[in-house]
Amino acid sequence: MGKQDDFWKKGNGSLIIGAVLCLLGTMLMIMLLEYSNIYYTNAYTQTRADVLADAGAVYANDGFQLDKEKLSLIENRMLKEMYQEERTASNYEVRISEKGLAAGTDNVALTLRTTRHFLAPTFHKGKSFHVVKQATTHVVFPSYTTGTPDPIRFPINFGLPCKPYIKNQAGSRSARAYLAVIGQFAIDTNPRYTPRDGMTFCNIFMQDVLAAVGVPFVHQCANDHFTWFASSGKSQGWREVSIKEAGKRAQEGYPTIAVLRRSGHGHVRVIIPRKEADLKKYKLAYAQAGSRCYSYRAVNQFEEAGYKLYTHE
Repeated sequence: MGKQDDFWKKGNGSLIIGAVLCLLGTMLMIMLLEYSNIYYTNAYTQTRADVLADAGAVYANDGFQLDKEKLSLIENRMLKEMYQEERTASNYEVRISEKGLAAGTDNVALTLRTTRHFLAPTFHKGKSFHVVKQATTHVVFPSYTTGTPDPIRFPINFGLPCKPYIKNQAGSRSARAYLAVIGQFAIDTNPRYTPRDGMTFCNIFMQDVLAAVGVPFVHQCANDHFTWFASSGKSQGWREVSIKEAGKRAQEGYPTIAVLRRSGHGHVRVIIPRKEADLKKYKLAYAQAGSRCYSYRAVNQFEEAGYKLYTHE
């Protein structure tokens, strides 16, 4: 017992306790650093995934659909720069969602997989770990809806002409140009076309569009349009087409309209290009003013019989 007492009296006990505490402190520090490493990697991956999705949504948005080649280009370019800077991102994949197309929207959805080394691989089964994060950016295509229009260019008084800043003429037709013209009228939100005082303005919207694309028409009500397109309109370059051909012509950027005669008030619609995901599902798409204003509706047939469709060069 005497020798044992001498051992502790010499301060060896304090050394042992201190060593144990140092060891525990070192292990705790390693754990904290490793936790910080994992936390940082999670935060880093999510942030980079969000940046990639946002950048893709902007760069690949050509006005009325997402350009998948441009999307792949920007994602690869940015990922390469991230990898060179951080040396962590190992691979990723891009997925385009087709949800929300009927509302004129799409999503850039991607998954980013990040590989990072453990700070203390001795305490782990492997030398590195993986973090997978997803990000989705909602895209709004300005060619289908452009927000609040300029009240000077698009006066609420339908008796005054519009002064559209985007126009298109025969010889330069394309889906992109056609949609750029139509989108500026912001049919969803433009007070010029909002129903009021018992009146609707389908004919005003159609006339504004036709004026901007430089084709002949007459300022009149919808029922009179029905008569004019069937008679005088033919001598002005308008020709009647089937619903299938109307969709094809609009897809190529040619001015195309639908007219309906009813007792009381008729109706007119502007046939517009379909979104890529709707090309095989629907025969055509249209925008309209009226009791309800739509910037985009894709259909195989109209809800009422009797519509006549016409197209122009």
